[in-house]
Amino acid sequence: MARQETEAPQASHDIPLWRCCVWYVTWAIFKPLLGVIYRFHVRRRYLPARGPVLVLANHQSFLDPILIGLASPGRPIWSVARKSLWGNKRWVDFALDTYNAFPINIEEMDMPAIRRCIDIMKDGHTLVMFPEGTRTADGSVAPFAPGLMLLIKRAKPTVVPVAIDGAFGAWSRHMKKPRLFANVKLSVGDPIPAEELLAMPADAAIERVRACVVDMMGQGQRPVNDEPSE
Repeated sequence: MARQETEAPQASHDIPLWRCCVWYVTWAIFKPLLGVIYRFHVRRRYLPARGPVLVLANHQSFLDPILIGLASPGRPIWSVARKSLWGNKRWVDFALDTYNAFPINIEEMDMPAIRRCIDIMKDGHTLVMFPEGTRTADGSVAPFAPGLMLLIKRAKPTVVPVAIDGAFGAWSRHMKKPRLFANVKLSVGDPIPAEELLAMPADAAIERVRACVVDMMGQGQRPVNDEPSE
């Protein structure tokens, strides 16, 4: 009898219940806390609560992953972080794992991490990436990495541009500790279907997303209510 070939099962990216509970409790605590400390609010809308989503945001500070998490009350999100953050302190490793971060080697083409990004979105989750590659040195928005189009082509997510404004002054890469009582805002842009970006040249598609981020920075729009987006 001929041996039957089978495909290796893919790892599930379902988030354990206890980590979901930690996410919702953290959201409930940090949303009003940062509202007092930084007058933080989410502008325009929250992140979509369903379907595969790729969030592309500018990177101003250490606070950015927390701020983007506060724009997703409807479900926990996944995020990538540089590999060097792991292995230094156990509590940091635990926090990163608990809040669904996973490492990527930004010094080279990290194919295992890229495949994991694609699988997470194919499983219907939200993935956050900072396409500048590192925190800004001066508060400006650097060019976005063109390799993002590979993720969009393979996973077909809804792409959501996000602009972080004011976090550079609160806790930039040059500060050892955060400065309190800054004015920090986060704007969630209009969702862009993957098909629209894939119909454009890669450079133009990435620049379109970056332009959305730049345009939202500094715009005085009213905060959203506490109802998650669909």
